[in-house]
Amino acid sequence: SSMWADGIKDSPNLNVGIAEYLKGNDSLVNSYSSSNDYSLYSREKMDVVKYFASEAAKFACASLETMCSMKYSDLINNKSQGWNMIKLYYAAFYAAHSIMRSAGNSVTMIDKGISNIISRKLEYGGYTLATAAKGEHLTTFNSSIGTLDIKYIGGIGNGTHERFWHHFNLILEELKIKVAAAGIAADERAQLIVQISKLQEVLNGNSNGMLSWLSTMRNDVTYKIDHGVWFPYIEKTKSGNPVDVKQNSELWLDDPENINLDGANDIQSFVYACHFMISISHVNVMLLANLSENKRNPFRNKYVAMLNMAK
Repeated sequence: SSMWADGIKDSPNLNVGIAEYLKGNDSLVNSYSSSNDYSLYSREKMDVVKYFASEAAKFACASLETMCSMKYSDLINNKSQGWNMIKLYYAAFYAAHSIMRSAGNSVTMIDKGISNIISRKLEYGGYTLATAAKGEHLTTFNSSIGTLDIKYIGGIGNGTHERFWHHFNLILEELKIKVAAAGIAADERAQLIVQISKLQEVLNGNSNGMLSWLSTMRNDVTYKIDHGVWFPYIEKTKSGNPVDVKQNSELWLDDPENINLDGANDIQSFVYACHFMISISHVNVMLLANLSENKRNPFRNKYVAMLNMAK
């Protein structure tokens, strides 16, 4: 819970997200440095956090739904792993988005329509001729003053996943600091920090400087028909058997601390890292649902409801 944005667990159940906040009347201009760097605020200091809660629940549901579709998929035979590898990637991608938003951060696309609305708000706020850039932005909820800080990180087009994983890795660094200060048993703190560090190693392609290694693996499987997960299949590698992706489709239901991230080959590393992030997201959202004083919070109304349907 030390990673959560202030106030997020008791948020009301909404069906709108950060884009709606940016477009809506709730957001007003707080400061402006450039079209790539500005901040908004709400009249109600904690108002913006409910939009992060809504999206954290939405992305967690997308991750859960993807895992359920993999569990019940019909395969030509048990050797066919290609589509399940791709599904597993997206389940982890959605899980990482959920984790990030629960911490009060997001990578959000600002399109032309939203950019124009924010530019008008900037003009009304006294910043004549100011504009808001189009493209991907890192948004950060500053709970101490109730602002949403917005920084441009990349244009529309290629590199979307790569930029996301880079910024997710920065969130993991912050998470390790928060875990170190958390009021839990010392051995539990140490184990969790080790697990997060191992995840970072996998995201980094085991120290080759590629913070988007999972995305690279997904692209190899999707576009290069690589790694022996499509016909003709590779049943064994020099470092041992690849993981049966479908047979391990419920690994994420285990405690994150019990998921071994030391894969003997690329497929194992990919599968274990994805399940670890999905497991973190699952535990995180279940805590948000169960510890909230608001019985109609989005985590309970959306994620827990979907989980019950899937059983």
